[in-house]
Amino acid sequence: MQIRVFQADQSLTHLALQGRMDSPNVQRIENGFLALTAGRGKSSIIELEDVSFMVSVGMRMLIEAAKGLKSADQQFILVGPKGLVEDALRIAKLDTIFTIVETAVEALDKINHEAES
Repeated sequence: MQIRVFQADQSLTHLALQGRMDSPNVQRIENGFLALTAGRGKSSIIELEDVSFMVSVGMRMLIEAAKGLKSADQQFILVGPKGLVEDALRIAKLDTIFTIVETAVEALDKINHEAES
């Protein structure tokens, strides 16, 4: 499991997760992921296109980041989960905790629209 950072500045955090979100991999990246998202307190876009598998600890990590950002009045948006990963997120009703969109452009539009409101 890897974290790829596209942007981490004063306005936004934009990351991609790649690999399997199983227990050992989540344990390995969780502290860094939470530091880059909730720890920064900036709206975050998380690309999941290259995540092939997710277990409950991966979901818990995403929920923790989303809740941290919500308390800072910031957005947490997931981009492009596919197959079983998307199914797991929707079956667990996690799309009620954070926004799920198809593309990073959609995510940026949502963040920009919220900033204008």
